[in-house]
Amino acid sequence: VIFVIGEFASRDYMHYYTPGFPYENTPWLESMAERDGFLIYQNTYSAWTQTVPVLERALTEKSQYNDKEFFESASLIDVAKKIGYHTYWFSNQGRYGQFDSAITMVAKTADTAEWTDDSYTFTTKFDESLLPYLTRIDPHANNFIVLHLMGSHIYYNNRYPDEWAKFAPADGDSVMTSAPSYANSILYTDHILAEIFHYAEKNLNLRAMVYFSDHGENLKISHNPDVFRFDMVRIPFFIYLSPEYRAAFPRRTETLAARREAYFTNDMMYDTVCGLLGAPSNRYDPRQDFSSPSYGFTRETLTTMLGTHALTEDVEPPVYAAGVPAESDAQTK
Repeated sequence: VIFVIGEFASRDYMHYYTPGFPYENTPWLESMAERDGFLIYQNTYSAWTQTVPVLERALTEKSQYNDKEFFESASLIDVAKKIGYHTYWFSNQGRYGQFDSAITMVAKTADTAEWTDDSYTFTTKFDESLLPYLTRIDPHANNFIVLHLMGSHIYYNNRYPDEWAKFAPADGDSVMTSAPSYANSILYTDHILAEIFHYAEKNLNLRAMVYFSDHGENLKISHNPDVFRFDMVRIPFFIYLSPEYRAAFPRRTETLAARREAYFTNDMMYDTVCGLLGAPSNRYDPRQDFSSPSYGFTRETLTTMLGTHALTEDVEPPVYAAGVPAESDAQTK
């Protein structure tokens, strides 16, 4: 089972999700959309606009919808280890704040936890540096693998090799934060996800793969919570289920397949992955499990920004879908 955490990916600026976006930056995702078992979700939001508050919820029992504390919550790593998986955490994030970062605290509980860059600042390595770690995994063991990408972390042009600069900034654009540079970073992430998937499918007996982004991005003002826009929290999310998984768990597969248009927030990722792993316990809430018939949330009951904004406030179309430039303030709320 592979669990991939993306960074700064907004579905507003991904061609698969927003066909009006003028850069075709999701060719692999689009090619996989009709494949059996490949489930892409259309209405997923992040719980906040910054990484640590999001992931301390996505990775543990804590969510917007309960009063649990991070330090008292089980994590996905805890659950996977408890049911017999060998756990891996491979990160292309620099190990900044390792002594106080909730993310690093969870990561270091894995059986194997490694970072591509041992510095305590942002890494300068591209996400392809994670791929060789997959070759060290025993395909005959039960493995739960977390891959934490740098994704589209600002500055966008630093996130991909020169050969992936397919879309050129227009005259006067900032190469660091322009829409074409962002589109290139998403194109490169699309490539990395394809490489992870194809290697794991061929070599690691892949049974399930999950990808989501920590939060989104506004291409004018990034993701500052003080100037909130909904493109900062509209995120991609997909789950792949292998033929073997689908045969073993047909009801769960049907439930997930029926929810392509359903609404979801990524702070419930913990319970959803518990469901995928078949690991119910007193540390699991089926009402927060997207794969469970008991999932109990709708657009009308879900929130973002840690409960301060209802999803029903998101009434503007994604930028570009309505022909609005990315730098517009059309989504101001």
